Amino acid sequence: MSTITPEAVISAYTKSRVDIKALEDQIEVIKEKQRKREEWLLAQLVTLGAQNLRTSAGTVYQTVKESVTCADRDTFFAWVKENDAYEYLQSACSKTAVLELMGDKRENPPPPGIDFRSTRTVGIRKS
Repeated sequence: MSTITPEAVISAYTKSRVDIKALEDQIEVIKEKQRKREEWLLAQLVTLGAQNLRTSAGTVYQTVKESVTCADRDTFFAWVKENDAYEYLQSACSKTAVLELMGDKRENPPPPGIDFRSTRTVGIRKS
């Protein structure tokens, strides 16, 4: 029966990390092929003027993904104030600012109403 040692566990861990990276690289190649297939199928739908296309292999259909981001914070906030449109804002706190307030050793509490959690983990480097 073999004894488990830190060296053996670290060795297995770093090997697994290399294996995971190789698999992630393979997955990225497959995902790129999928993106190209999606682009081709979308072009076919546009050419046909169709919202969907049913085949014996499956059905392809168009979807719309929307994104809303703030390009100019000052302009947006001015608009919110001017129009009393506070429903356009979301409530969030800045992790960076809270951690700065708490100090490097986290000697100060977070602001009222903010939960702070810290989880200890390990990191492993290959020698």
